[in-house]
Amino acid sequence: MSIFWGIIGGAFFGWIIFLLYNSRSKGLRATTTVDLKTAEVLYYTFFTILIFFCLWSLSLALKMKIVILTSSNLIIKYPFFFLKKTICLGDIDKILEKDYKVKPNVNGTVYNVHEGKEAVIQLFSGKKVKINSFEIYEYKDLMRKLYIAKSRYKYLNL
Repeated sequence: MSIFWGIIGGAFFGWIIFLLYNSRSKGLRATTTVDLKTAEVLYYTFFTILIFFCLWSLSLALKMKIVILTSSNLIIKYPFFFLKKTICLGDIDKILEKDYKVKPNVNGTVYNVHEGKEAVIQLFSGKKVKINSFEIYEYKDLMRKLYIAKSRYKYLNL
């Protein structure tokens, strides 16, 4: 789901940047209330803000994870970076779940964007892997199957 919004956001802000850039080629005009220098400052400020949101949206899409659970491994793929982490279920020490909330603070007002869960998978090597329900669409099903696979793996390899 987050890849969808990342791509849509990147395309939307990219389209606005394209339109603004093409309108700039026609030249900024001074009006009776705004001189040319102020118009340029406002233009470049707005342009920079749009570029920031475009890059932020695309970074959301690029950080997309694909999580695959097999009978003996947990595989986390980052397809746009060509990275793949393979975690053996025997290397997992603990799985801790806690509440995960996305609450941005805009002008002193807190909006509740997402309420869900986050799993912190602690490995025997001391490393931690975090998976949350905001990034993973079928989080509950994944965690249920991970607990089952972990317990089966533990009893099979005694």
